Amino acid sequence: MYNKTPLTKEQNSFAAKHHGLILRFLNKRGYPEVDYYDIAVFGYISAVRSYLAREDLRNNYAFSTIAFKRMSSYVASHIKAESDRAKVTFSYDKYEHLTPRTEDSPEDIYIRGECATIIDNSLTPCQKLILQLRCENTDIIKLCEQSGVGPEAITNELCGIEGLVPELYELIAA
Repeated sequence: MYNKTPLTKEQNSFAAKHHGLILRFLNKRGYPEVDYYDIAVFGYISAVRSYLAREDLRNNYAFSTIAFKRMSSYVASHIKAESDRAKVTFSYDKYEHLTPRTEDSPEDIYIRGECATIIDNSLTPCQKLILQLRCENTDIIKLCEQSGVGPEAITNELCGIEGLVPELYELIAA
């Protein structure tokens, strides 16, 4: 999927000139830069290669059109691969055990600490914020407002969080 051949000088110059399209794409689609830049950039580079290699593309389309389509494809493939790995429906009830209690046993404190470590080490900042807000029963509309991302990106982030549930439940079951 990824071409590891270095860009030519012409391709590199063209890519640098239009680099702002990557950020425009991420912002327009509501994808957090920290989570999706590394995915979108491969689509962008692929678009640069294709656009400069094919005269028919240059004659019929703006580069931004080709770049947005290619970045969308790469991000969608990544999201699908991530969701295929999760294969579990996200449920906020699974995090009930992380809420504070008045009387905690040492074992409860240890397990919650281990869960918090997994969350701290594995989730992106955006995913942490979304998880925190969902644990506070914040609805999707308010989630979008408070996190600054769109509903589609929220759903994608929730799928990423879901992939960690098996690790959390292994600790609880132990």
